[in-house]
Amino acid sequence: MGVEDKAWRAEKEILRWAAVEHRHLGTGIDALFIGAHILIDDRFAFPADANVAMENLNRRGWAELKDGQLLFLSEGILMGEVIDDVDYGGRWKRWRKRRKYEFFYWLAWTTVFCGAYLVIVPAILSVCRLIRWLMLVIVAKH
Repeated sequence: MGVEDKAWRAEKEILRWAAVEHRHLGTGIDALFIGAHILIDDRFAFPADANVAMENLNRRGWAELKDGQLLFLSEGILMGEVIDDVDYGGRWKRWRKRRKYEFFYWLAWTTVFCGAYLVIVPAILSVCRLIRWLMLVIVAKH
């Protein structure tokens, strides 16, 4: 893997983080934060990859580099969303995953309630038939 590929991978991780995780866009992030929270994978050599990625993001026009802080521009956020959609399946995939577990949750409870219904309703009907039969027997004796 070449230096350019490694730098681009680091840039993609940073841009994706900016689009998905960054909470306050007016706040910059520095190389220490990038190394501690974004480029935590073994594939990246901190701080070299963080510094190179910060410079590249600045030169590509996706972020501004001011006093060692990286401030993301709207173009960088948009590029991060594109990267998230293309490389990671995006919000749709995360939404589907979350909904899948919700589906199984509701399926389990629906099964429990339907099972209870199938047991309780016939039992109540049997009791009603028994009461009716007893009433008929009592009336027949008198």
